[in-house]
Amino acid sequence: MDRNQRFVTLADGRRLCLAEYGEPNGRPLLYLHGLPGSRLEPAIADAAASHHGLRLVAFDRPGFGRSDPRPGRDLEEGAADTLAVADALGLDRFGLLGISGGAPHAIACAAAAPRRAALLGLVSGLGPYRSAALNPTLRLARLAGRHPWPFRHPCRLAAATVRGRPGAFLRGAGHLLSPVDRHCLAEPTVNAALAASLAEALRQGCRGLFEELVLLARPWATDFSAVRATVHLWHGGDDRLVPPAMGRWLANALPGCRGELVPGEGHFSLPMLGLEPILAALAGEL
Repeated sequence: MDRNQRFVTLADGRRLCLAEYGEPNGRPLLYLHGLPGSRLEPAIADAAASHHGLRLVAFDRPGFGRSDPRPGRDLEEGAADTLAVADALGLDRFGLLGISGGAPHAIACAAAAPRRAALLGLVSGLGPYRSAALNPTLRLARLAGRHPWPFRHPCRLAAATVRGRPGAFLRGAGHLLSPVDRHCLAEPTVNAALAASLAEALRQGCRGLFEELVLLARPWATDFSAVRATVHLWHGGDDRLVPPAMGRWLANALPGCRGELVPGEGHFSLPMLGLEPILAALAGEL
């Protein structure tokens, strides 16, 4: 069986594609990728996951990578997909790790299944757009909740560019990033890993990116108070894509959250170069 491409068929006939990293019989940690992202995103953490005895399971959300689309979905329907993956793998209890735009999906799953989600980890996590003062990029993205269709063409252009030259796309985004993130993306292993994940994420074109951009820009129905898992949050103090204030808001909104604002770290540097100690901390809880 290919650990990087396994399909799970859901009750409605859709298929989700997943990959596994780390220790096959280790403690299960479901990885919710960024936006855009794919099941290949945590490949860079394979050795670290194995070292800490973790079975890291990532799957392409609908419309990304090789997973079938689900038009009009919301966070609660996304949580049902995550639980369906856990069911297919026979996982009764598990941890969740949400990265950037995957954080809302991880939170929604933890709220929907408080008896099953034992642990919730959030890294560079995106919160509700109402939760903090937004930078120009997020102010623009917020408009997609009310006026989605003008965003379809830019999403289509971005998808075409990424599929053709993902490494160049990452280098071109440097003006949006802090110096620590620009340095992170200049690392050959990081650039190659992210480029592969992005190209796979947009394999189907802009569909998944557009749907999720709209989904996250609309009000979330997630009941944060329903989360019963142990919650750990890490956010870079020099994150210029998702403001640190958003991380602080999430830390305050989630019951019992242990939040850490990491000075000198950015949006990509934490999950790509700084994930090993995070996995160590999560493994200790699982």
